[in-house]
Amino acid sequence: MPNDINNPGNYDAVLGGNNPPPINAVVLGRIEGIKQLEYRLLSQVVENRVSALSEALNYGEEGLSLVIQALNDLEEVVYQSAYDLLKDRKETKVQVALSEYIKHCCIRFDGFYCNYKEPGDYEFVRFYEDGTILSITLYRKPDIEHVATWFNKHHGYIGKGIYKIERNTIGFFKYSNKPYCSGEIGKYGNTISLVWNYAPFQGALKYYFIHIANLR
Repeated sequence: MPNDINNPGNYDAVLGGNNPPPINAVVLGRIEGIKQLEYRLLSQVVENRVSALSEALNYGEEGLSLVIQALNDLEEVVYQSAYDLLKDRKETKVQVALSEYIKHCCIRFDGFYCNYKEPGDYEFVRFYEDGTILSITLYRKPDIEHVATWFNKHHGYIGKGIYKIERNTIGFFKYSNKPYCSGEIGKYGNTISLVWNYAPFQGALKYYFIHIANLR
């Protein structure tokens, strides 16, 4: 007797197109997806490389390897994006790659860091190898060379504290063991992303390093 239409037999075709695709089609699709990611990660357009990274972890080990490789990208926005995607992962190869990355996240002392927050408001930070941190806000566009002549420990109106670094994180301390500012050091020490937690300012700022020749 023919099988009931509602109870198909082992050899009947199932209607409705709900069968899973052949395994080889899935594999081919995955390979093509990886190739597309690799192509986008070679793009001269930085935004294309960043958007490719956001999708890479959908491709398992191959995608993870591509994100790890992006830690060596020349553009900060790309390697920072890769770092953000990887920093909470526990795989051994990720931890090894992050350890190598963090070796390059060191504070620079041959200049200072500056953030331009809004018109007429400039935040400066300077580090010393003895653990001293200086910070000051200027309310007009500064002459950098002039700033370099007086932005030092002997200036009486500059905020002063100490800093501590652990891996690529940094904290500023003054009156207690709780940091009044903390954040992350960027690769090569060219940037620092800080979150301030003191009056009159509370919030996140990104600082860019300014090299000063013969800084005293």
